[in-house]
Amino acid sequence: MRELLYLSRDDVERLLDVDAMLEALSKALVAYSAGITVVPPRVGIRVPELGLMGTMPGYVPGVALEVKLVSLFPGNHRHHLP
Repeated sequence: MRELLYLSRDDVERLLDVDAMLEALSKALVAYSAGITVVPPRVGIRVPELGLMGTMPGYVPGVALEVKLVSLFPGNHRHHLP
């Protein structure tokens, strides 16, 4: 099993090619508008009194299969967590 690659904000800012990202995003939005993508509804789970995690999966044939995870735990600072 491979190790999880973790990129910090600084890593992303240093490595991201904004022009390439915008070109890829443009192509993905055209594919979405053409109806050839698979983008199911977002799914989220609430953790009572702690926060939530959401998932946003998507598929662009021949380009990418991805999922974006979003978490919000506003009380983490009290536990010395990011």
